Amino acid sequence: MTTIEFCNKYTPCKGGREFALNHKTMSEVWNNCRRVDWLFWILEKHKPLEKTQAVTLAIAFAEMSLKYVPEGENRPRLAIDTAKAWLENPNEENRAADAAADAAAAAYSADAAGAAGAARAIQCDVMRWIITNPF
Repeated sequence: MTTIEFCNKYTPCKGGREFALNHKTMSEVWNNCRRVDWLFWILEKHKPLEKTQAVTLAIAFAEMSLKYVPEGENRPRLAIDTAKAWLENPNEENRAADAAADAAAAAYSADAAGAAGAARAIQCDVMRWIITNPF
């Protein structure tokens, strides 16, 4: 899909549109984007995440943020462990992973809010490692 086709179909924000139009294809945009929020937006519009992909990303981002959790605070690690258990065996018994994934996503949000540009770039690399190029 060309960037013009994508932009006309999904109407990204001004900055996203300007970035996209500097590339010929959306595959190039995906490979070069350094804003994880834009990558999520692209997926939401073009190819929404499957539940296992979303949980895998939440775990990866939450684990990256564990260094900011105060010593003795175990809830984020427990949420991550629960989400991992659901990934290994997605049944009713492990259904609590839904809540765990939400907690892990919240941890990611806290990390993302305070992350420097380099950390955001790493998040983009992690995302591209987990989610193959959708174009």
